[in-house]
Amino acid sequence: MSFTLCAGAGLEGEATLTEAQLNQLSAAAHKAHARRASPVDPRLVTRTAPDVACPAWLMWSPAQRAGFARVWRYPTGLYPQAMAKTNERAELLVSVVVDTLGVPDAKTAVVMGGSNADALEALPATLRALRFTPATRGGIAVRQRVIQAIRFEPPPVCRVPEASPACPRRYRDPTGLKDGPEGVGPPISR
Repeated sequence: MSFTLCAGAGLEGEATLTEAQLNQLSAAAHKAHARRASPVDPRLVTRTAPDVACPAWLMWSPAQRAGFARVWRYPTGLYPQAMAKTNERAELLVSVVVDTLGVPDAKTAVVMGGSNADALEALPATLRALRFTPATRGGIAVRQRVIQAIRFEPPPVCRVPEASPACPRRYRDPTGLKDGPEGVGPPISR
């Protein structure tokens, strides 16, 4: 038996290995194999942005109204009833793990401090409703921790799902003046 290493290094020719050399090589191979980490399914490791080829991202959705095919909407959080009384808007900065199917794992969510408490209550339901395009590494979908701003806005005044993207929203008046319908926001012309 002959033994040749990569690029021609090592023993060349027909020199045979002794039983002692084979035992020594075999023991070294077993020792190296024992120290080698077992392969891990890449979908089980949570990555960060620098570790993936294509990061996970939150998809925008097209407007539902006919004639607005080129208008896309940024996904917003499910507006909580507690905020509906004041028509507030809020934005939460959330770090969450997105799995290989693009589903955010609410148990892994970490929210930046000082966030609106009412919007925080709506976060678990919002995370269950959101769908990301999953991150990929080596062409395989992988888990990734992302940082995402989630916006909570009052519903449009038009109150129909196929409303024009130009349909106004009624926001809380930051000055405290009661000049609009129900005392919130500016008057809306009809």
